[in-house]
Amino acid sequence: MEKKSIIYVDDDPAQRKAMKKLLDLLGYQVEIFDHPEEALAAAVKQERPLVITDLDMPGMNGVTLCKKIREKNKKAFIYALSGHVRHFGPETLELSGFDGFLVKPVDALKLEKAMEGAFDKLSRMEE
Repeated sequence: MEKKSIIYVDDDPAQRKAMKKLLDLLGYQVEIFDHPEEALAAAVKQERPLVITDLDMPGMNGVTLCKKIREKNKKAFIYALSGHVRHFGPETLELSGFDGFLVKPVDALKLEKAMEGAFDKLSRMEE
């Protein structure tokens, strides 16, 4: 069985390490990026990527990253994962093109449920 692939971007090394470990344990294949520009390039290359991004990053924040991915790849499925969701506001995230959001520290079961829901939606889009 082929592993489901996820793009994860966060400027915090500890968060990248923790999410890599968690997503590996959940059975996903994960590409980790510390710069939004690199994640954007990867998301544009994939036909139907699943992207999880931090919101509060230097340079390009997660909202801008989401908008840029949407401009180039409308089939992407994008989640915000941040401790700053309230700062950005759920309505702003939805209007920016996010398909959902999770709050740090993320619960493993909530993360798995969100990812499986996303992969189910992506699968239905292919049919």
